[in-house]
Amino acid sequence: MGALILAALAGCSSIGGDQAETAAQPAAATAAAAPTGREPGFESLIKRNCPPVEILQGAESYRVYGTPNSNDPFDIRYQANIADTARECSLLGVEAAIRVGVTGRLIVGPKGAPGSVRLPLRIAVLDEKGAPVYSRIHPIAVAVPAGQQHADFPHIEDGIVVPIPANRFLGWKIVIGYDPKGAL
Repeated sequence: MGALILAALAGCSSIGGDQAETAAQPAAATAAAAPTGREPGFESLIKRNCPPVEILQGAESYRVYGTPNSNDPFDIRYQANIADTARECSLLGVEAAIRVGVTGRLIVGPKGAPGSVRLPLRIAVLDEKGAPVYSRIHPIAVAVPAGQQHADFPHIEDGIVVPIPANRFLGWKIVIGYDPKGAL
């Protein structure tokens, strides 16, 4: 199923677009112009400059323990990991819509059993200074079917809308990770 999500967003993680246009437009001239969304090739420029996805170090996995505040690996009920990501940007006039896809896997631990778990996945868009332009926790319900020890899960977030900066997303990034503070 995760492959289907990534296939749906296949063009998202590549820089793609019209490569001839990139060579014809110097970066300095492109960055100097104010975005209006009406310039020729502006939509393909936004798609090419879509911020890259970064999985936040230390937040790539999430563990649910049988005992609160435990760190004992034999007390793990479930562990979730982020397996892959993808993204794409599209033009909405003076704003850009960013679509982010995440696939992951939930594994049953020594103290766990098949069942349902809610995972607190945070997706944030940071500008070139590292300031959040968008940040939200997405509670994802994942069910491990009876008789199974793991379940793959997809998540697509397509409700992200940000203003198009004059620098055309230079230095921006999309950050993804589990946020235990958002656990329900």
